[in-house]
Amino acid sequence: MKKEQDLLVNYINNVLFHPEDADINLALLSEEYRELGEKVKCLGEWALEADRFAGEVAAGKIERALIPDPENVFANNIINLQSILRHMTQQIERIIDQSSNYKREEELIEGNFDAMVRELHKRTSALENERNLFIQFTESASERIVVLGEETGEVLFGNKVAREYREQIKEYVDDAFTLNRESGCSVDNPYSQWTHTVTHPDELGEPVTEIFHVHSIYIIWENQGAIAHMFSDVTTQRKMENLAMKDCLTGAFNRSYAMEYMNLIYEGGKDFSIAFVDVDYLKYCNDTFGHAAGDDYLIEIVEILEHLDEGCTVCRTGGDEFLVVSENLTSDQLAGLLEHTRRILGMNYFDKEKTISKSFSYGVSARTAEDERTLQILLSEADERMYQDKLENKRRRHMAIQDDRMV
Repeated sequence: MKKEQDLLVNYINNVLFHPEDADINLALLSEEYRELGEKVKCLGEWALEADRFAGEVAAGKIERALIPDPENVFANNIINLQSILRHMTQQIERIIDQSSNYKREEELIEGNFDAMVRELHKRTSALENERNLFIQFTESASERIVVLGEETGEVLFGNKVAREYREQIKEYVDDAFTLNRESGCSVDNPYSQWTHTVTHPDELGEPVTEIFHVHSIYIIWENQGAIAHMFSDVTTQRKMENLAMKDCLTGAFNRSYAMEYMNLIYEGGKDFSIAFVDVDYLKYCNDTFGHAAGDDYLIEIVEILEHLDEGCTVCRTGGDEFLVVSENLTSDQLAGLLEHTRRILGMNYFDKEKTISKSFSYGVSARTAEDERTLQILLSEADERMYQDKLENKRRRHMAIQDDRMV
């Protein structure tokens, strides 16, 4: 027994102080000490393995260190330490790589910055040249051209005709912010066309309305956002177009305009109401009091129809026939206004004897979003109702004459 104990003690001493000689022959142990010998040998091998592993980690062999037995409990903490050191190493390497990249990027940025400064100077010079060319080109243009600061509203430039025009009617010219807002022009919407009107007194103090077609462009002017507006005077053109659309006697829109307008709102899917109006007793007025009186009668009818409602459009479609169109009124509302207007008109007579009162017949129709009827059907419906109303007016007139005779 003493011999076996000495064998085990000698092995433990070698593990602690002479690891190169640490070995034990388990065959020399009796059955009684065999299991103890096996456990002592396992502990010794684990201790020696953990010591070698720790030595390699300490020497910096973090990635190449030996892999301990997974069951070696002495090596667990060293394995954890190895994992931490491996992560720290990777982080340090990444920082070093980033530092190298930053250095290269810094050098690149430095070079690019110089290039950007040169390019900016080049572009600034080009913009300055373009601005000077713009001024030279527009100064002699016949259109009024102004450049307004987008944010400040400051007048940055105005060509000769714009300056002269503004000086003549400066108190009637809209401010810059109004012009910029009306144009709808911005960096996101760099081009627009629109119509602008200016009303001012002429030399005799009479109001004059000028109409301009405006082209607006977003530009950069002296390093700030700006909007250039070019005003083309279309007053005469619009007057000519207006004359082509108007009835020369009454000032109401003509038949061509009526059909164009009706098709436009019908195709646009809008709700609207229409009324055909037929002037009563026009022939009687012409035959009795002359055509000048008949013309005055028609003009009077147009004036009262135009005052039915602010949104009503009145068109002369024939000698004594008119079309009233409203996008604001329902058919009942339009019929109610026409009936009220007819009663008021009926208080006026052609002669002092009050033989016949002034009047008109009408028929109303309407289109709603759910309505699938064609435009022609809507017009025919209004025309038929107007015809029936005219017959009813004649019947009432005949009954009134009969009543007068009976009296």
